[in-house]
Amino acid sequence: MEKSLIFNSVFIFMALWGIALFFIWFRPKLEFFWKIAATLVFAFYMYFFFEEIFKGYTAFKADWYTVIMAFLKELIVLLFYINFIFWPIALTYAFYKADDFGSEFLLKFMCVFTLALWVTAAIYVYKSKTVDDFFLNRLIKSIPFTGK
Repeated sequence: MEKSLIFNSVFIFMALWGIALFFIWFRPKLEFFWKIAATLVFAFYMYFFFEEIFKGYTAFKADWYTVIMAFLKELIVLLFYINFIFWPIALTYAFYKADDFGSEFLLKFMCVFTLALWVTAAIYVYKSKTVDDFFLNRLIKSIPFTGK
């Protein structure tokens, strides 16, 4: 299970989820029950993935820049594969949507989103050494507080 793509970045996903949950607690007109339910789901995932989260936190504390760059690379690959789920849902939603403008906008968005993912993936596949060199060696020198 540790070889899975998402387990390498579970700390960052959980951090983003925690921030979003924090904002939900300040949202007015949302029933208290649903705030508690969302918090309990978050707590369950924190408990279930505690070891991966702790490893990710330790790595993030040691070298945050490299962890964020690895997360962004994994996120692009993950989105590329999630398109297998997004497309059928988007097409079904566009078919049943009563608003023609909304259906067309959704299809345009999905086409542009997919094309952007393809271009990004193709650039990385064919130029991975150059891209890694830029993000891990050159760009890091211009960002303060990286410790490099």
